[in-house]
Amino acid sequence: MPGRQGAQRETGARVPSTRLEAIVATRFGWVQLGEGATPQSSLQDSQARSKPRASDLSERKCRHCAAEGARTKLRRRIRGLRLDPTLAGIYRAADGWLNACSRTVRRSEISTMTTVSGVTPVTIESEVTRHVNVDVAVQGTDRACSAAVRLTKRPNVWTWALLVLVILGAAAIRLRLLDAPLDRDEGEYAYFGQLLLQGIPPYAQAYNFKMPGIYALYALMLAVLGETSAGIHLGLLGATSLTIVLLFLVATRLFEARVALVAAATFAVLALSPRFFFMAAYAEHFVLPPALAGVLVLLAAGDRRGVARFLASGVLFGTAFIVKQSGAAFALFAVLYVLTDTRYDARRRLAASGALVAGALAPFATVCLLMLQAGTFASFWFWTVTYASKYGTAMSLAAGKFHLGQALRWILPTSYLVAALAGLGLSALFWDAKARASRRFITLLLGTSLLATSAGLYFRPQYFILMLPVLGILAGVAVDAIARRLMAIQPTLRYGIPIALAVIPLIHLIYLERAMLFTDSPRRVLRTIYGVNPFPESVEIARYINERTSTDERIAVVGSEPQIYFYARRLAATGYIYTFALMEHQPYAVGMQRQMIYEIEAWNPRFVVFVNVYTSWIRTPHSDKTIFTWFDQYQRRFDRVGFVEIVSPEQTRYVWGAEAAVYTPRSDVWLAIFERKATTRETDESSGPERRAARDR
Repeated sequence: MPGRQGAQRETGARVPSTRLEAIVATRFGWVQLGEGATPQSSLQDSQARSKPRASDLSERKCRHCAAEGARTKLRRRIRGLRLDPTLAGIYRAADGWLNACSRTVRRSEISTMTTVSGVTPVTIESEVTRHVNVDVAVQGTDRACSAAVRLTKRPNVWTWALLVLVILGAAAIRLRLLDAPLDRDEGEYAYFGQLLLQGIPPYAQAYNFKMPGIYALYALMLAVLGETSAGIHLGLLGATSLTIVLLFLVATRLFEARVALVAAATFAVLALSPRFFFMAAYAEHFVLPPALAGVLVLLAAGDRRGVARFLASGVLFGTAFIVKQSGAAFALFAVLYVLTDTRYDARRRLAASGALVAGALAPFATVCLLMLQAGTFASFWFWTVTYASKYGTAMSLAAGKFHLGQALRWILPTSYLVAALAGLGLSALFWDAKARASRRFITLLLGTSLLATSAGLYFRPQYFILMLPVLGILAGVAVDAIARRLMAIQPTLRYGIPIALAVIPLIHLIYLERAMLFTDSPRRVLRTIYGVNPFPESVEIARYINERTSTDERIAVVGSEPQIYFYARRLAATGYIYTFALMEHQPYAVGMQRQMIYEIEAWNPRFVVFVNVYTSWIRTPHSDKTIFTWFDQYQRRFDRVGFVEIVSPEQTRYVWGAEAAVYTPRSDVWLAIFERKATTRETDESSGPERRAARDR
């Protein structure tokens, strides 16, 4: 079959006409089959015929009118050949190597070639390395330009410079709001961290169903950066910056540098969106660094023999799990990715997946041993396994669909262009050949990220943080696919349109959120995001209590505002720092209420804060009201010394002292501060030993 223009029309094995083709044809058997020829015989003929002409090939140049024509010419040659089907994929992949702008050959492309051809990455890498800096001389009418095909693991310096600018820009926005008050989730983690720094293990004097990894991370941040909201948010800044870098490194293992850069920038901007509560150091932000590090090690493990790297990758995924249970979805991704990898035989896949599972279980086993040693294993197991399983399965499918709709209506108004770009990237997995090579990786990561986000069907906005890395990768894939299409159709557009595709959705999001990101005060941002939740007010209440108590006196918050304990730096009189579980329709609710009542009465706190805010309880028609009946009687032993009424998002009224005892609120959102009566304190001091003995029993 005659070849097209530019190909030598020989009926036998075709001799390559450029140095690049000579390298590939000689080393990997790219052949043109003639009548009656077989792939094996043609491969041998190609190798035999090409070697004598190597001296001629070194002098021949690929002539085109511009650098952009090099890849087009190569594609024409490919169409003029009939190649061994087992090796043709490598030739097509070489099209991605030949770029007039000195682009880089990535290891991920070598893996793609391996999948198609069966040639090992080590072989390809060694052969290309021997011919590194292959010149593609392109002569025009009056000038010539050249490009080099280089094999390297690292993006160029300009790509790194842009990545640093992305990180610094995101950090600058966060630095302005470092002193923002904590929300209740941050307050929970911070209080647990304080307890750890005092030598009190998790689940001993404070209860929640989350894994203890996040509490250990908060304890580390408090110890290093200070026990302040600014220190916590500085730790968040570090975690998000690390995530950006890790996502970039993961993407460079699979794609070109521009995909990695767009992925990192997209994640950075989405993580700054107030729709994801960008100021709050939620556990999801701390799940991502070990999860992405695990993905990075997993990708590297595929190029090595043995299972040590798979084991290390599993340990990182297990670390993500002990930060929060939803991190287990990334371990599932790793196992599925290995089991579906057709480059390896069944034995290696089973060994690798077994190492992954063993590594993932190791951190959890370590935590169990530590809880046993601390004497809190029973409480730990009840909250993180027994109760957590009830909590995670309590939501009906209909309610889950409702929550998903609410979440999307909250998130998409400012990020719909980014979502559309990610959707385009998802479609590119089916119509773009290069993107299709990574389809298995992306679809598995997308599916498991969706699983992590939908845990329990609650679909809270912060849960979607776990989807941001894969959305960033999809956005990068979309930009890359469009850029390569334009290069083939109209090379002059290959820069402008892809850059616009990447930048416009991100600038659009930043513009819509510009007030909160650049000008609003921390208090104003909190009110805009959280409404009338008493997060700013918690600071003043805690200061009042701290100034009137000693370090050995306990306080109680009847409601779900654990940040008050953290700010006041006082121990809680009850382990129930949240009261949500007490209001849920679940079998342990009544027992939890009774235990909370018992603990408060046993410790007999100096101050009690009662929270009359709906979001601090989330009562339903099925909620048991025992604790409210009890508190109506219990408060008679106290004097009301403070009253904080949230009149509106802009106005909060603080009333202290004797005036607070007779104050009548005009709104339904308020907090009352009670101090134990003097006569009661004297009685309690005389009966203190007996009370403590009863409490201990």
